[in-house]
Amino acid sequence: MGRLRESGCQLPLSGLTIPGTHNTMAVVGKAGRIPVLSDMAQCQNHNLVEQLLMGVRSVDFRVGFNFELRHGRADLSAGRLHDALDTINNYLKSHPGETIIVGAKWDMENITGYRHPEPANLRQDIEKLFFSYSNALDITTPPMLSDTRGKMLLLVEGNNNPRGIRCNGPSFFPSIPETPWKESKKWEEVSQYLAFNLSRKDIVKEEWYHVGLNDFYLESFGDVITKKMVTPENFAQFLNPRLIQWIKGNCKGGGRARLGRVEVDFAAPDLILELVQTNFS
Repeated sequence: MGRLRESGCQLPLSGLTIPGTHNTMAVVGKAGRIPVLSDMAQCQNHNLVEQLLMGVRSVDFRVGFNFELRHGRADLSAGRLHDALDTINNYLKSHPGETIIVGAKWDMENITGYRHPEPANLRQDIEKLFFSYSNALDITTPPMLSDTRGKMLLLVEGNNNPRGIRCNGPSFFPSIPETPWKESKKWEEVSQYLAFNLSRKDIVKEEWYHVGLNDFYLESFGDVITKKMVTPENFAQFLNPRLIQWIKGNCKGGGRARLGRVEVDFAAPDLILELVQTNFS
């Protein structure tokens, strides 16, 4: 984003392609103490600093009790939310031209799949922690890129959060045939979202676009025992190369291409670079 500012870009932040990671802290070797649980919990190969250095600008933190960083049923050896925010704070101090969008929400399940109710004051506690940082931008409307230099922004989760940016976008529902949910079907969905986002040439501050390349849900604990599951890594191995090829085939030579926030599992430098380059004509 620093390069965009240097080029004189005057777009709203919502008018860009913003590379992001899903379950940012669920890094291989840090997710879960039970090997087969780790397979379903691991979503990234690179730690937070490495992700930021490769160009990730939207992060996804999940918390349990006492702000412990988690991914559903798996505890992460990644500390607590304030540790992750400290890392972003330090990164922005050394890269003052950049902007980081932060999502933080409840994700606490026990090993059998029981989802603990979200504590009543969790969001208020997240906001209190987040806005205690001097580089947290306390804004409730989508900002211009020029407003966000050296800042981190908090995403609104749900409909009742007073502080943060609410990423509302136009409604779009891909037409997907009723077939078993496999990697190929997920790519059909993703490619339709990408094509829709790319086709929207109007830049409206209040409209955000998003596409997630993550797709994994454990139906039962029996699936863990029998390993009858497609893991986040399986999905990423199928989807990420196709995203690179889609960008090369659809976003080259046509000027700046806005795809919105694109969240991926197992982010890698080549993929993030392709997403970043769509912001330059």
